[in-house]
Amino acid sequence: MALGEREILSQEEIDALLAMLPAEGEAVEAAPAAPTQAPSTPAQDNYRRYDFRRPDKFSKEQMRALRMMHENMARRMAISLSAYLRTAVDANLADIDQGTYAAFLSQMVGPAIYNIVSLKPLQGQMVLEIGATLADVIIDRLLGGPGRAWERHREFTDLELSLLEGVVLRMLNSLSEAWAAVLSVTPQVEETLLNLYFVQLGLLTDATVWIVFEVRVGQVSGHLRLGLPYSLLKPVSAKLSPQAWIAGVEAAPSGERVVDLRNIITHLLDVPVELVAVLGEVKMTLEHLNALKVGDLVPLDAAAHQDIPVLVGSKRRFLARPGTRGNRLAIEITAIQTDKADGAVEGDGQQPAVKAEDAAHMGHLQGEARSNGQEPATQSVA
Repeated sequence: MALGEREILSQEEIDALLAMLPAEGEAVEAAPAAPTQAPSTPAQDNYRRYDFRRPDKFSKEQMRALRMMHENMARRMAISLSAYLRTAVDANLADIDQGTYAAFLSQMVGPAIYNIVSLKPLQGQMVLEIGATLADVIIDRLLGGPGRAWERHREFTDLELSLLEGVVLRMLNSLSEAWAAVLSVTPQVEETLLNLYFVQLGLLTDATVWIVFEVRVGQVSGHLRLGLPYSLLKPVSAKLSPQAWIAGVEAAPSGERVVDLRNIITHLLDVPVELVAVLGEVKMTLEHLNALKVGDLVPLDAAAHQDIPVLVGSKRRFLARPGTRGNRLAIEITAIQTDKADGAVEGDGQQPAVKAEDAAHMGHLQGEARSNGQEPATQSVA
């Protein structure tokens, strides 16, 4: 068939086309859609959900590293404050999270003390919040009290804030020591505020990491909170990993370890230690014990001119000669027992008392010799 003849439709073809048209009132059927290729799996995974109201700037590994660092800070802070306050202090990391600066401010409950702190050489500032209950206990302890919380209905005075400066300094020293494996920082208090609304470290939408400590002083618990803006931590974000932090701790130069050891020794030198001078001991039956009355003499197992043991805790560390000084009982140290064995003694028991500088080298042990008896008895129970 020629091309010119093929361009003219036959009557059958025209009728077939007309038959395909829908009748009046009938809906037009849609043509079948061309098959579309389903998106591949990589295209589906090419995005992730992001909440602009709660920006997450740190990965789980970085948050884990921050947790390890500040758990170390809590341990160091407990040791330092125990020596400074002369009472048992326990500190634990209670929570660590990240979010907007507005979310961080919403969790800060007054009254409290807000210390604005710089961490040189890092650019920016952080906030150290001390809860009112914890501050009350610390102030009461520093003023000689047992360490109790007050029912506070007023702001802290300038005198109370001055008393807390030493405590804040020790907290920041613990922070610096815990950060040493990542970066050597020098914390410094730039400003102390009592009003939450004056604490402005950035925009309300800026990402912030907050760390909450539970600090127990004696029988009273309080909270301590750190606020670290993302802009402050950004320069060290690459070093925030558990592996890098552990490697930094293990690879710390010997000089830094010596400094850490000196810091620990410095804190321990202020810990009070009780010395107990044992004049003598005796064993007796329950019958004799029940028969004791006023005026009875009880012979001890120590001779009148024999050196007596001096205990530090439950360990024998010295030998001493009992006597008096003025109107009080006293002991003269005559020998020092080594740490290798309780029975090993340096000296023959007749050496003069330990010099003052030797006592200072041994840790400035402080204590009182306890005694509730008279000189050794020479007669038995009647």
